[in-house]
Amino acid sequence: MPDVLTLDASRELSDGVIRQCLSAFRHVRLRTTGGCMEPALSPGDTVCVAGTTLRRPRIGDLVLVRQPAGLRVHRLIWGPPIARATSSWRTMADRAQVWDVRVSPRDVLGTVVAVEGPQPDTVRSRPAVAVRSLCRGLRTRLRLALRNRGL
Repeated sequence: MPDVLTLDASRELSDGVIRQCLSAFRHVRLRTTGGCMEPALSPGDTVCVAGTTLRRPRIGDLVLVRQPAGLRVHRLIWGPPIARATSSWRTMADRAQVWDVRVSPRDVLGTVVAVEGPQPDTVRSRPAVAVRSLCRGLRTRLRLALRNRGL
């Protein structure tokens, strides 16, 4: 097997490559690295991501999202069908206590449709997990607000 060369690419270049691949192929396979989505995803799992035109994201879906810190696979906790397609959406890691930064619908590049790992699975939308994540983030924000007011 030939050596693999890894190059750092600008955000514009990486976005262009990912978007082009997602529009040209039924799905793109990406390997996960962090543990923030456990138990849904484990480090080293391979996710199959379909472009948003092929599989429109809905609340509860795992989505590939462009954040200021880079590409992440996180759960969509605020988006369609509740949020308008033109408003900002929210994502969150399953193991996080706070929401990710607001993202434009254009920053959601694709929806995870399958996971290839030790226990392959077809990923189902998990609205209940999204609601729990949304509530956990609200609880954390409320705690911080009360602490800042001295209550």
